[in-house]
Amino acid sequence: MNGVDELIKKAQKEFQKIRIQIKGLIAVDKSRQQRTQLEKTSKHEVATAKQALSKNSSALKGAIKGNFAHKLTEVFEEQKRTLDSI
Repeated sequence: MNGVDELIKKAQKEFQKIRIQIKGLIAVDKSRQQRTQLEKTSKHEVATAKQALSKNSSALKGAIKGNFAHKLTEVFEEQKRTLDSI
């Protein structure tokens, strides 16, 4: 019976190792899924911000004239380039 008990303990240890490995794989997969979702959300937010900048820039060009309008347009264009690099 001693040999059988040792085999059972050995099998239980192996089973525990497998369970730990599975939990690790599940955690890695969950992390990957969260990262993918965050990337999608970030891309959407950047696109929305770029659209808003473009719309505001166009609207302000028509409403504001002169040097201030030119400077403001430059600032918006710089912000759009910054968003492009994200």
